[in-house]
Amino acid sequence: MTIEQEDFPIKFDGEKMFFNIEKPAQEELDHCDCYELASEAEMSKTWEQRVCRKSKKTTHEGIPLAEWRRRLALAPAHTVEKTLENTAQHHTTADCKNRTNMRQHCQSQFRGPKLPRLEEGVANDKFFPSEKTSVGHTCSQFFVGTDSDRWCVQPLKKESHNSTSLQDLSRNVGLPLFVKSDCAQSEIGEKWLEHCRDHCIGMLTSEPGHPWQNPAEKRIGTLGNMVIANMRETGMPMQCHNWMQLWCVDVHNVLSSRNLGYQNPLCYSTGCTTDISKFRFYPWEPIWYYIPSAKAPHDNLKKARWLGFAHTAGDKMTYYIRTEKEPGEGRNTILIRSLIKTRRKKIGTQDEYVDDEPDGNEFLLEMNVRKGSDLLEEVETVEDEETWLEQNPVTDDDAMEMFPEGYEDDVLPPEHEDHLTAEEAEELHDQFQLEDNDNYEFERVIDHKLTGSGLMLTVKYAGDTEEETLQVPFLVLKKDVPLELARYIHDKVVEDSRRGHYNTWAKKVIKNHGRTIRRIRQCYNIDCTIRARKNRTKSGMSRNQRNAVMPLREKHGMRIPQSIRQAIIFDDENKNAKWQDSMAKEIGSLKKLDVFEFHSSNHKCPKQQGWSFVPMHMIFDVKRGDLQHKSRLVIGGHVIDSSKHSTYSSMVQDISIRLLQLVALHNKLNIMTGNISNAFCTAPVAEQTCARAGPEFGNQEGCILVLKRALY
Repeated sequence: MTIEQEDFPIKFDGEKMFFNIEKPAQEELDHCDCYELASEAEMSKTWEQRVCRKSKKTTHEGIPLAEWRRRLALAPAHTVEKTLENTAQHHTTADCKNRTNMRQHCQSQFRGPKLPRLEEGVANDKFFPSEKTSVGHTCSQFFVGTDSDRWCVQPLKKESHNSTSLQDLSRNVGLPLFVKSDCAQSEIGEKWLEHCRDHCIGMLTSEPGHPWQNPAEKRIGTLGNMVIANMRETGMPMQCHNWMQLWCVDVHNVLSSRNLGYQNPLCYSTGCTTDISKFRFYPWEPIWYYIPSAKAPHDNLKKARWLGFAHTAGDKMTYYIRTEKEPGEGRNTILIRSLIKTRRKKIGTQDEYVDDEPDGNEFLLEMNVRKGSDLLEEVETVEDEETWLEQNPVTDDDAMEMFPEGYEDDVLPPEHEDHLTAEEAEELHDQFQLEDNDNYEFERVIDHKLTGSGLMLTVKYAGDTEEETLQVPFLVLKKDVPLELARYIHDKVVEDSRRGHYNTWAKKVIKNHGRTIRRIRQCYNIDCTIRARKNRTKSGMSRNQRNAVMPLREKHGMRIPQSIRQAIIFDDENKNAKWQDSMAKEIGSLKKLDVFEFHSSNHKCPKQQGWSFVPMHMIFDVKRGDLQHKSRLVIGGHVIDSSKHSTYSSMVQDISIRLLQLVALHNKLNIMTGNISNAFCTAPVAEQTCARAGPEFGNQEGCILVLKRALY
């Protein structure tokens, strides 16, 4: 290497070039030439000046403070000012807003830092809002950083899903040092503990009866106040409060806090300067969104409402929006979009929007509905009623106001929503008058027809002196008698060309009804003997007889019995005893392994000491290859509370077998396989369970069996 005609000896070791250096002597420093590898001006800068290079010019001066307050959840003015001073706003506008016509973009509009691993613990708690969301959220899991006061919330449909919120926190935000909670069973359950063990997360709990020891308790109250204030300010529907929760949490994490030296929780937690450029909208703000697939002359801009940030999709300026469909276009849906802009005429205004004025008919009908008066209350004669309906036809918005649950039903597609015509509105009016008479009661559904507006049903109502037959829309009848309607649709309605959406709804209602009945019987320990006797008397068959006529299942050309009674019948027809021999073999193997402890039929297991009485039955199968008849005795594990016990059962995966085969093939090794008969049944059980022996036990039928070892 030559510098200013001076040669420097460079060595090369085959991988890198280098030269040997040593500390110079004072004589060398006095007489030898010196060469600066870095300028004095650059070295005089501090580390912050060289690395951060933050512009002193504020980029938020063009946006009013009132607008920033609205974007930041109506925070106090001094808090907003400190937030603007301690955050960056490099992108106060998006590229799509500066274009007359929006277009797709390939590069990210906003590049922000990724979230690092947490260097603090988190406290958590669960809260239950008074209103269920439109998508079924009933509660929310709340997390707060013990040092940074950083919030995180996740709405849940069930309380038992809280372990997934901890997993999402670890994946999307970072793994905390520890998790502090109260003594709720859902927060110290098996899945929660397993996640903490797998990721070396410590677990702390507050003392029972001392809620102030959990920092999350107070923060939940603060979050609730923020949600209430902003719901009132923005006019967001009550069923969308889950989006307001998420947005308020995002706002809190970027607001400067005096306790943190006017840093925001996100910056304090990550160590990175927070950019709040993405806070361009507030919840439920009217916006436009771009449709790239639109073709001329159709408009490529559609109306929508802003919901929140899409943290896991696209770039940092990607949002969740809710569409605003025009009448006849179908249901409103939730989309993820980045090409959006506000419908406000001017930033800082609240009520002036572009192309957002309703027409006169919609406004008049909306006012009548909101007053709670009947749509046809002011009409005194039939002629006036018909004239009024012709001048003011019932639209999709009217149907949504009258029947919000049906209009927003997740089962029915947009093309099958019930749009009421003038004739149907008249029939609906007659039904309202009928329902006002308490003497009329629903009797049954007589007939149905599939029209362009949806499913219409012919319903018979019985009164004290007379009967009435009415044409009732599906959306109306499903609210009054959902179970009877579901049973009728399941038995009578055939939807070849309608994709079976009504039948899907009916099956769901019937399934939920059966599940509810079973849970009530289990909760209150209701004896089903009376119900079983009624069913047996009604059908004229015993239980074994009903099982004998169950639908047949075939495998490898052989009929598979569904009950012991059916197995005996098949053996008699085939003139052999293969199924009976397989049952005797199964029972003999279990007795040999000492799975059961036999007691007399009048033996009683003490339920107050944690004993559970479980059902037990036999299942049948035919093995592939030798067509061996196989019987296996199983118990109903669904009625056993095994949350306090380990129920893991190891099972080899296909990929493991293939890898072993690959290793054997590569090393020219022989593969040998083996089977351990009844290996599962050799493990002792921790649960206290008992059952009653069936006919498969021969002369021991009716005895009480206490399980000593595991059973499938």
